[in-house]
Amino acid sequence: MVPHIFERKKEVYFQILMFEGKVPVTCTFFDKGYTISLEESTRQCLRTYGIDPTDQALEALGIPMIVLKHNQGGLFIPVSMTNGRKDGIIFYNQLYPSPNDIFNRAHEEAHAAVFLGLGKGLERLLGSSYNSLHEEDFCDSAGRHALHIRGIDVPSECATPYEERLKIAAHMVSLKQSLSNS
Repeated sequence: MVPHIFERKKEVYFQILMFEGKVPVTCTFFDKGYTISLEESTRQCLRTYGIDPTDQALEALGIPMIVLKHNQGGLFIPVSMTNGRKDGIIFYNQLYPSPNDIFNRAHEEAHAAVFLGLGKGLERLLGSSYNSLHEEDFCDSAGRHALHIRGIDVPSECATPYEERLKIAAHMVSLKQSLSNS
């Protein structure tokens, strides 16, 4: 769909990325802030949109259960409605030390920015192409950018590729389950 020349737009600001852009008035960014439980916050969010948050529904929506069970990081939930409305919702755990927290929040903001149509502007800001990277790695580059503009060195765990972090999370969940069963 080609946007109409007179389409109404509104400003949206991504605090951690220090990035702003104009999105159609039918798009909304919700930063729900810190959460204690990614899983419970995700299920509660989906319920507000009338989605039954079963494990199968979460997987069908592309929400990795391993991330929810590990409860370490953040989550972006994209909601596209039949009336054309789009909501980008993020929430995250508070991470320590502070650089990890900044990286995590910027990563989730980048997901929302791309979903709401600001990918090209974000590419210009980051100096990297969204199409040449896995989405998670592109969002990681946004996290590293947020650290760089603050003069903070990138911690080694923030340089680990997303697929490797998923393997680590799966291992941690497996260890937790083994310990709870013994």
